[in-house]
Amino acid sequence: MTKSSDKTIEELKYYVYALIDPRNGKIFYICKGYGNRVFQHCKLAAETDDDSLKF
Repeated sequence: MTKSSDKTIEELKYYVYALIDPRNGKIFYICKGYGNRVFQHCKLAAETDDDSLKF
């Protein structure tokens, strides 16, 4: 899944999501999102060599 449907975005308005460190299973980032914001982290991770945990 790379994006939410327009209907889902319209219905949800905002949502809360968490990023989890796969090395230890701990949550390290919680954010209020809207639209397809949550998928931007995945896209940036695939496109960058940055070592930021968000990517």
